Amino acid sequence: MVALLTVALPVGLLTGCRTTSGSAPGQSPGAGSPSPVSRSDTTASTPNTTSPSPGAHPSRTASPTATNLGRLLTGLVATADQGNRSDFLALVSDRDPGFTSTAGMIFDNLRTISPDDLAFTATGKRRDVSTKRARILGADAYAAQVQVTWSVPGDRVPSNQRIWMTIIREHSELRWAGVVDGPSTPQPTPLWVLEPVHYAHRGAATVITGDGIDPGGWVTAANTAISHDVPRLRGADWNHQLVIIVPSNEHLVEQSLGVEQGADSALAGISWPDGSDPKDAPIRIMINKSGAASSLSTAIVLAHETVHVATRSPTSPSPSWLVEGYADQIAYLAYPQAAQLAAADVLSDVKRNGPPSRLPTEADFTAGSHDLNRTYAQAWLACHYLAATYGESKLWRFYAAVDASRDGAIAGPARTVFGISSHQLVTGWQHYLQTAAKRGRI
Repeated sequence: MVALLTVALPVGLLTGCRTTSGSAPGQSPGAGSPSPVSRSDTTASTPNTTSPSPGAHPSRTASPTATNLGRLLTGLVATADQGNRSDFLALVSDRDPGFTSTAGMIFDNLRTISPDDLAFTATGKRRDVSTKRARILGADAYAAQVQVTWSVPGDRVPSNQRIWMTIIREHSELRWAGVVDGPSTPQPTPLWVLEPVHYAHRGAATVITGDGIDPGGWVTAANTAISHDVPRLRGADWNHQLVIIVPSNEHLVEQSLGVEQGADSALAGISWPDGSDPKDAPIRIMINKSGAASSLSTAIVLAHETVHVATRSPTSPSPSWLVEGYADQIAYLAYPQAAQLAAADVLSDVKRNGPPSRLPTEADFTAGSHDLNRTYAQAWLACHYLAATYGESKLWRFYAAVDASRDGAIAGPARTVFGISSHQLVTGWQHYLQTAAKRGRI
């Protein structure tokens, strides 16, 4: 991820932050063995972040209409794939007038993106709708958990998430009637379920943007980030491609990620494994566009997040100070004009109060922590110190060794790569900060 850094210049410079590994909220890796209904051989899942009306009943697993539900899901995938809007909407109920337009938007979005591996898969889980919704939809309405699989150019594997699709019976057939009757817990949701989207693919970059956002500039910026980072990440095993999603506002960023309101308000970019199993999910980049205040800030965000994608750092055992610091180190090598300003606050604090007593901890990287910007700058300057002292190639070797470890401990790699103890690493960083603070620049 990348934390928003407010500075006195007209560019909003940014330093970094990433998502943690683990299942997305509301998802349980390996839960259930759904039967796929798709236009390919790939199966998967998608969660929905919309909330039910108060009074929704507990979930249940009974699924007496599994065959009919499978037929409905097959029809939705097939008609979307064929571009047959009228047949797609014929599978949608009009009992909730507002959902008809939502379903039309989803169809249009699927045609815009034209995803590969599209699959809607019933997991077998279902829940009652609220009493209020039942009055609108009918007493037999229920919400079914459905896995959604899809991919775009740049994904090494398909994404899979889970959403709740509201189902009703009309004339002996099931119809789709909503996406707002799932649990109240936030769950990741594809942006194309939430708002009208735009799509662009050029070179090594694929970009999906929200309503009113032109993806063209983002595609150009993403290809630039790749060209800057690839030579510096020769040791990373990745496909040299990016998938970037830019919702139209912060609330939709949160809905797409499945996080609580305000959880990521300090972040300009988030790299996350977009699927129910983080180890196998594609790493995509989510952009909070309010953090990209200028072309320079956008460039730094993407250069930083590209490192996370290349190294799959959201699933790394490495400490956050190393993950985030290394991503910033690569970003500021690409854009050195931003480095002195990014270091200024830390150096000023060191001059007044002395160097930090320790490297940043995991708690320091929490989105609601007291001074997130300073935490990221400290982490970057730790990596900058190591690169300045031992060389960029040894910094990469150190990063790779810690990443390959089971527990993310730095002591062994520090001794092997740099010939120092972890204590000496910290004291060397502290001395470096003191020296830089005295001269007023790194």
